[in-house]
Amino acid sequence: MNRDSPYAATSELLADLLNDRRFRSGEFLDWFYGANPRGKAIVEDIDDDAGKRIGHYGVVPTRYRTPAGTTPFIFTSNVATDPGARRKGLFREMAERIYPRAAGIGAPGLAGTSNAQSSAVIINRFGWKDLGSMPAVFTVPVVWPRGVRDIRVDDAFLASDEFAALASDLDCVPVRDWVQSWDAEFLGWRLRNPDSTYTLHVGPDAVAVSVRDHGPLGIPAAVVCKVFPRPGAKLPVAAGRYVAAACRAQRAPVCVYGGWNAHVRVRGVKVPERFRPSPLVVVFKSFDEDRAPTPAFRIDTWEFLDGDVY
Repeated sequence: MNRDSPYAATSELLADLLNDRRFRSGEFLDWFYGANPRGKAIVEDIDDDAGKRIGHYGVVPTRYRTPAGTTPFIFTSNVATDPGARRKGLFREMAERIYPRAAGIGAPGLAGTSNAQSSAVIINRFGWKDLGSMPAVFTVPVVWPRGVRDIRVDDAFLASDEFAALASDLDCVPVRDWVQSWDAEFLGWRLRNPDSTYTLHVGPDAVAVSVRDHGPLGIPAAVVCKVFPRPGAKLPVAAGRYVAAACRAQRAPVCVYGGWNAHVRVRGVKVPERFRPSPLVVVFKSFDEDRAPTPAFRIDTWEFLDGDVY
């Protein structure tokens, strides 16, 4: 671990409590918190008297769009408290400090995912809204990936004119409520995640993003993390050819897709929650009820790449 990183103590806490592989080296937070082109993470930390980090809450600036235009927004990310310090109100203390700081960038609210246990706490005690469980479907290739080519993502590709052209109009589809806004700079940063290796699947009506993981019962699986309809696509885009391309590229017999997309149709069988290691709930908190009223807030599209699972 790079001890000179401003996130070293937090990486150690998150490695101990959440995900050792992802956080132990420190590289992930240096990227996720420190290199975001939309702004560095807004963090609140609590250390004990010996200087050991025992509490952390981090949120990440992004941008959302609505029919009225784009606005700064917040993705709520990592929360952790040391087991020996729980039930002492640390989350409340960090949340009360971080909410006004997050609102201070002009964001009317924040959204993210939480497990069922944590979501119950923030909804009941902190005024968040439950936007629904993030669905996951299990599907297999049933059509040939006609017209779809696979591109393994690396630094050279992300610096290429081809990537710039593919990512030049990611926000081409209409929006009804709220949705994360994407551009080439933001997608390029997201695809530099040191914890994942991505493949792009470029077809006539969409660009999809996949990774390799394991599905139900440990079966190797392609995970479709995002589908961007291309300009001129007939909506909704049928995702079958992109599912097949993902399975081909990831050398997997099955595919898992999580979330929902207002302009893409993914057919499959719902994955039972008992086969999901941590079912996720999409949650929202408003900082400004005039701009983002809680009762009416909806997200058009939420997929794995909109969060931080992959």
